[in-house]
Amino acid sequence: METINERDMAFSRIESSVRMQPVHGNPQGTVHGGELIKFMEDTAGIAAMKHAGGNVVAARVDELVFHKPINIGSIVTFIAQVAYAGSTSMQVILTVVVHDLNNFEKSETALTAFFTMVHLDNNGRPKKIPTLKFNTDIESELYALGEKKYNENKNKPNTY
Repeated sequence: METINERDMAFSRIESSVRMQPVHGNPQGTVHGGELIKFMEDTAGIAAMKHAGGNVVAARVDELVFHKPINIGSIVTFIAQVAYAGSTSMQVILTVVVHDLNNFEKSETALTAFFTMVHLDNNGRPKKIPTLKFNTDIESELYALGEKKYNENKNKPNTY
């Protein structure tokens, strides 16, 4: 198999849209937060797999912020982007937007989070990943944000 040493940041970007169904709901008629986190982790995982070129696992979720409730029936888009790549782990920025059903061009941010994803080999051990190349000013800003979060996490004690 060919080894890739570097990938463009844009390569890992992924969007996935879902219509929230009653099975995703809570007694208040809004979407259960745990359901949203599951979709978020799946989307972050796909972005990380694209960058790494193989299997990944979630190691950490940081700064999960619920900006607004999401109603059952809403169309929600999960947007993931690898923002920083270390040697075996990645910082993935995840944004969840909810669309106005009467004007699909209009959307609002409902949730945001950082996911730390780790690339694993076939024996379940961390495996080296390609470096991340940014090509635009916005990508440079995302990289700086991802690097900052990566360095903050490196200085936190492991709790397991």
